[in-house]
Amino acid sequence: QEWEEERSGFLKNQFDRYSTFYCGFPPFMDMSCKAVKKVVDQIDIAADTQSFLEKHKTGISKPPDFGYEAYTPQNPDLVITNSSASFSSSSSSSPAPSSG
Repeated sequence: QEWEEERSGFLKNQFDRYSTFYCGFPPFMDMSCKAVKKVVDQIDIAADTQSFLEKHKTGISKPPDFGYEAYTPQNPDLVITNSSASFSSSSSSSPAPSSG
């Protein structure tokens, strides 16, 4: 929707610039220029967006939010342990240096 509103605003601005440019032509085009300017001034971006949404909506409503349900295991054999692994600073995963 934001993109559509931005696009509509851009187009309205371009049509307005065009009509301003068009009004700089000879007087015999003045009637046409005023008609273009009148139409551009009637552009309502919010109403156009709402009209588009009404025409293209699917009728499917957003499902209701569901609340948080905490997980509680049903397994009676479940054992919860508090394991805290401690590593000494002397342990290393690199191979011992060879003497030779």
